[in-house]
Amino acid sequence: MAVFDQCLSSVDGHDGQIGMKLRSIDFVSIRLIAECAERGSLVAAANQCHISVGAASRRLSILEDLLGCQIFQRIPRGLKATSEGLHVVAACHELLKGLDDLSQMRWQPAASTSAHSRAFDMNDSFLES
Repeated sequence: MAVFDQCLSSVDGHDGQIGMKLRSIDFVSIRLIAECAERGSLVAAANQCHISVGAASRRLSILEDLLGCQIFQRIPRGLKATSEGLHVVAACHELLKGLDDLSQMRWQPAASTSAHSRAFDMNDSFLES
């Protein structure tokens, strides 16, 4: 979650405690923010995240309260990221990319006698970046 601290350091009201607050944010909420920004619609974002519009609206309100800023401006035909929200959206995209990179890794047993020992097979682009 340090990525949020780094990306949100410019948000007004940043109090240094944001890392503690963000521990309660799950990946559905992170994906919801990214989908809202991409689609400009809470309804479309909720559908993509397989949650109800009411649940999406509550999640978004809770996230804005946790972060102490408005992520999206509600406009008549959807949502538009605020200047602070752009930082949040960028952090969410970075986290989602990191998850995607992690899911591309393959785990293989290490040549060790310990059954608990595992090693990464990191022959993909993760190390090249």
